[in-house]
Order: sequence, then structure tokens, then C-alpha cells
Amino acid sequence: LFFHPLLMLKIISMSSLRPIWCLWFLLICLSGFVISICFHKWFPVIYHQPYLNRSYQIVKSKQDPHHLLANINSSLTFLHSKKLFISSSRFKKSHWMQKLMHHLQQHNSNQVILITADHLYEDILFNWLAAAHLKAHITTHDVLILSLDDILCQTLLGYDIETVCVRKHEVIDSSAGMHTSLSHVWIIRCMITRLLNYWGYDVLMFDLDAVLLKDPRPLFEQFRQSDIIGSQGKYPFELSREWGGVTLCMGAVMFRSTHQTAIFWENSKLLHSNAQDDQQKIVTASLIVQLLV
Repeated sequence: LFFHPLLMLKIISMSSLRPIWCLWFLLICLSGFVISICFHKWFPVIYHQPYLNRSYQIVKSKQDPHHLLANINSSLTFLHSKKLFISSSRFKKSHWMQKLMHHLQQHNSNQVILITADHLYEDILFNWLAAAHLKAHITTHDVLILSLDDILCQTLLGYDIETVCVRKHEVIDSSAGMHTSLSHVWIIRCMITRLLNYWGYDVLMFDLDAVLLKDPRPLFEQFRQSDIIGSQGKYPFELSREWGGVTLCMGAVMFRSTHQTAIFWENSKLLHSNAQDDQQKIVTASLIVQLLV
């Protein structure tokens, strides 16, 4: 909406306005030009989050997000579901929440690599960590490991590997199994991913069978303007037909802390107790809905 200053000088020089009005007009145009440049620079990292019972909050996703951790009550409000999760007061007092906060306070990046396992997947977990270290130069200090039972938690701590122990009963209400067929593993890691997005972190989430042979982060950085990035899949087939023959594979996916990702979380049924579809179907359907809106 603002003309280039040199162009404005030419227009003013040809006008019959008084010099003082020309000067004021030029200053206004220059100010508008500077404001437009600044706004364009910061717009990608300033967005409205539709959380806190659908009220709006302005967040800078690239600023240090640790100050947001102090207000846990507000952060947990949008997560709470009486039919699925335990009360927000129990969330706040839980040991895993304190451990998560401690991990983030020691974290020097706004990007979090997230993996999840229980003791049945212990061998696969160590294989993933070994490949990440040898092939991608990603150490255990760079990874947020969610341990879903005490056995795996104690094993990792015995090897001096930091982990956040999240037990099912510390997140999901005991009666929720009657209302949803979704895996509690998927529910927990998506809940924490959404929470991390709310706090300003980009989350790079991996399945344990998505073994790293190279550091994927430079590839993701090539798509800075993208909100959700993942590899292509074919399932579910009925939805792939609606999306050009592909779906989003959830084996390796990045959820950036952006406004569009926040809308995706709102559209998805991943955190609702009446969800009866599998994870990939829900995610793909949510993305299609978002594209059509």
C-alpha cells in the first residue's frame, strides 16, 4: 500500500502543494514504508493461537518460550477434556510435567525431537538412538524421550539417559477406554506435541521404525514456510483419492509452532474422546478439511 520513497519525491516535486504539506506527506509515506517492512519481517513468527477456551493470545514462536512455562494453568486449559484426560490440577502436580519443564529449560533450541516408547520396544529404541548418534550426529541430549512405563524409565536412567516418564494413568482418565479406540501412545505424544507447539516449539516426531541414516533437520529447514512436513503415504486409500493420491505418513513428521498448525489441532479429533478412527486417517482428514475451508 506504500509507494517507494523516491517515487513519492518525484510525485511531490510535480505537485502544486505547499512545501510544508509536501514534507508532512513524505514523512507519513516514509513511516508507512518502514512499518510495512517491519511487519513483513515479523509476521511469519507472530500468530494467534486459538487456545484457552477459544480466546486468542499473541505469541512469538521464535522468542525464548520458557517464560510461558510459568503459566501452566493457562497452558493446560485447552488440553482438558473431562471424558479423556485427568483434571488440569493433577496435570500441574504430576511428576512428568515437572520433568518436561526441566528438560525444556536445559534445551537450547526452539526445535524438539520427540520419540515415544515403552519397555516392549526397548531394543528398537536403542537401535534408533544408536543410528541417530552414528549417522545423524544426534545425541540423547538432543532428543525428548517419552517413557510410557516404569521399566523403560528405570532402564534409561540406569544408562544415564534423560527421559520423561509419562504413565497412562497420569494423563488419561481411567474411564476413557470406554470412549475411544485410539492408542494411548498416540494420544499422549500428540497431546505433548500440541502442548510444545503452544509453548513455541517446533516438534519433529519420529516412529521408532523410522531409523535415521542422515540428519533430516537440514532438509526440513528448506521448507521454512511449511507448517506440517512429512513423507508421503497411501493409506487410507479413500482419503488419498481426495488429496492427489497421497496422504501424510506419520512415521517422521514435523509440526511447526504456527497459526495453521494450531488450526489443524483444533480441526483434528486426536484429543477428543469420541475419536474412533486411526491416527493417520484422522490426520489426513483434518488436513483435507483445512485445505477446503
